[in-house]
Amino acid sequence: MMPSVRTISDLLLQGRTHEDITRELYALDQRVFPGMPLLHAGVPEVWVDQVRYHQPNYRVMVDGGRLVGYWHVAPLTEPSFARLLHGDLADGEIELDDVQLLDQPGEYDLYFLVIAVDDEFRGPPVKLLLDAFGDYLADLARDGFYFRRLCANVFTPDGERLFRRAGMIPGSMQDGGGQIFSFEMPAMIDWFKRLSPELGERYERHFQART
Repeated sequence: MMPSVRTISDLLLQGRTHEDITRELYALDQRVFPGMPLLHAGVPEVWVDQVRYHQPNYRVMVDGGRLVGYWHVAPLTEPSFARLLHGDLADGEIELDDVQLLDQPGEYDLYFLVIAVDDEFRGPPVKLLLDAFGDYLADLARDGFYFRRLCANVFTPDGERLFRRAGMIPGSMQDGGGQIFSFEMPAMIDWFKRLSPELGERYERHFQART
């Protein structure tokens, strides 16, 4: 049986606390990225506020009650995104004020912090998480929220393959490890079309109308 993808709200309704979820996701990170520098890994006490106050920025893959995969994204302020592109902002340094609340329709910059999946769930289940990412973007686009730039900090060969296939190009090396991969409109549209035809069409219409 395939695992399923859940929101933070789903997990809270099932009886977990914000602290429970953060500890389990942190443990998953430690399994998938052993030896991750503390500068990027942070500590659960740092991440719990992101889980509590920015719940829509997560999707979690669950199998038999276990958290076996997830992604975490963050719409960053322009100064924070610029620091990230130059390799000057580590994941563990991101604070609540660096993350923008999507309260007004418009264009934003998105940081793909992590996609982590336990070894036994590599392969087809990863598509569930990517499909959920496409759904997340499409839901926002329907309400008038778009991302003009997207970047990720890549630590593993699997991550590099994923984001190279998406069309991102390598950039700055990060302090404490990893390399920034990024792209911007209109280069993002091809990947978005592969994630969801509706998503690609919405982005194409929006950015064509803007020019």
